[in-house]
This record gives sequence, C-alpha cells and structure tokens, in this order.
Amino acid sequence: MAIDILYTEIGRGHPFYLDGVRACLPETVSCRIDTVQACSRGLSQLGWHLARHAYTLGSSTSGGALYSRLRAGQHRAQKGPLAKLLCRDVIRRYETRDTPLLVAHPILVNALKNRPQLYYQHGEVVAPPESLIAGAYTAFVPTSDVADQFISAGMPATQICVTGLCIENSLRQNASRCFDARQARLKANAPLTCALYASGAEPRPHVASLTRFARAAMQAGHRLAVFCKHHGALHQAMRTFENEFEGQYSVATHSDRASLNTNTSSRFPDFDVLIAPSHERSNWALGLGLPMCILGPCIGTFAPRNRDLLHQAGVACDMPEGTTADVGRWFSDVHESGALATMSSKGWGEYAIDGFNTIASRLMADTATST
Repeated sequence: MAIDILYTEIGRGHPFYLDGVRACLPETVSCRIDTVQACSRGLSQLGWHLARHAYTLGSSTSGGALYSRLRAGQHRAQKGPLAKLLCRDVIRRYETRDTPLLVAHPILVNALKNRPQLYYQHGEVVAPPESLIAGAYTAFVPTSDVADQFISAGMPATQICVTGLCIENSLRQNASRCFDARQARLKANAPLTCALYASGAEPRPHVASLTRFARAAMQAGHRLAVFCKHHGALHQAMRTFENEFEGQYSVATHSDRASLNTNTSSRFPDFDVLIAPSHERSNWALGLGLPMCILGPCIGTFAPRNRDLLHQAGVACDMPEGTTADVGRWFSDVHESGALATMSSKGWGEYAIDGFNTIASRLMADTATST
C-alpha cells in the first residue's frame, strides 16, 4: 500500500497539514515523500525557490504587503504562464502515475486536478478564493461551512470529505484533561502560562508585539513559554529579558517543523492562553479550548478570515497596540474579568478534532479498494 505526498515547502501551513496526515498513517503504508523543489529542474526549480523567497520576504515586512499581493493574485495566476512554468515538471512526474497523491497547495491542485486519485487537503477553517478549485479529485475540508464554499465554486458534494479540525494527535490525545486543568487555572485568577508564537517568517511587527506583551505579562507575574526559530528575531528579542525576569519564562527554539512540534507537545498541558497570529494554530482556539489573543497585522489572505471566524466563535480577542503599560492593563482586564475562561469554554466541544485520523483512514480505505 503506497501513497505519494507532495510538499511545496513554502511557509508552515501547507506542510504542517501534510505532516499531520503522515503521522497518522501506519507503518504498513509506504509514504513516498517528494517536494516541488526536488522534482523540478531548470527554470521551474528556480521559480519555486523564488516563490519561497518571496514568501519569506513578503511575510517578514511590516505590513506583509508583498505577500498579501502575491496571495491575492494567486487566484488569477493559477492558470497563467508562471503557474505553468512552476508546475511543468510536477505535471510530467505525477499526471499519469496511478498511485494516490496527496497535496495541500492549491496551485498543485489546479495543475493536477483531473488526475485520478488526487487528494487535496484543505486544512484551514476558511477558504479564500484561490483555495476553491473544482475538478475531478477528492477534497478534504475541516467543516461543513468550508464544504459549502467548495460546492458553491462548482465542486460536486460527492467529492468532498468533511474531516473535522486538523489538530496534532499529540495534542488531541490528552485534550480533555488539558482543557479541564486549564479551566480550573483560568477561573482561579492566578498567574497564567502564556504561549507565544510568531508566524514562520517572524514578521517584525509580530515580534515587536510579542516582546511588548512579554514584558507586560511578566511584570504582572505571569509565566511565558516562547517558541521561536533558533537565532531568529524573536529568539534575539527574548534575550533582552535574561537578567530582569530570570525563571519567569522559557524559550524553546527550533530549526525545523519536527522540533517545533516536539517542543510544543511537551509544554502544551501548561498553556493557559495563546498569543499568536491567526494562522493554522487558530485550530487550537476553536477545538482545544485554548483562548487566543491575536497578533496583528493579519498578513496574507487566510489570517483576516481566520480572525473573523475566531471572533464569531467567541474564542479569541485582538491584542491592542500601545505601550507596555497599555498592553498590561488590557491583559489584566481580560484575565480578571473572566473573559479568558469564557473564550476557553466556547472553544471546546463545538467541532470534531480528529481530522488527521479521518484523512488517514480515508486514504487507506481508498488505496486498499484500488489495489
């Protein structure tokens, strides 16, 4: 039993969702892993490297304007000459293969959408226009709302599988116990453990906001669990607190997704509140009862929609701009008013949270049927 999994390795979101499925597939399934960079040659390979660089550059700027324009234009460009160049070698390698193929990036779906046994994992809880592609393949989506958007875009309902939220198995397995303990801590009005994350490219405004929050929270007696790239901007910023707040915070650095996931799993039971941009970790607020304070600005096309959904669900609030004192007063009000406990309770039990397992089971069943 074999499954091909094709990564773009651009950003964390799309690769993260593929990683989660791989972790749920048993050893009896042979996962043949490939990346678009590795299977491309010449100008096609150069194009993918430039796309990755543009993501890093664009999402690191103060407003993310470059990245936002790239993502906004993706819907129009998916059938254009650049997309054809990028996917030229991908199409040659995968268009006629009969092994099931799992992808997570919409540009690959558009290039291969009429290929037999193509599976598109759309793990996000929102669906911007560039992600809505109709074709003869199977789409995995987390909620019925996202499924309705695919159907409105022309996708037959029979080709859509609603999976539940895609949350790491290592976090899902003890989710109930963690939620009960978190609720008790939040209601006790005692010092909290705040989990701090920037997005993958660690944009400057996010790092500045996290640093400002870190000082305000520690001055109020709270503890921090900070997750950041080794020698990245946030790592450097946290070093300014070494003498002033010793013992009040921990910094777990990572050099790849696997080490980040391991660091997160080991500390997750202690988390009381999440401080992060509204990207793929929005799933934690919606499905694990972890209240979220959203970092701005919202970069790209997914983050603003995620933010709106989080607000609609009542599981998150926005971190304000202002001085350290302003942020400190705001967080004290949110904590002492009971708002965090309320947000936590609203993020528990509303959604199924076993999306990765559902996808893995469906892939195994389809592969067994076709062999």
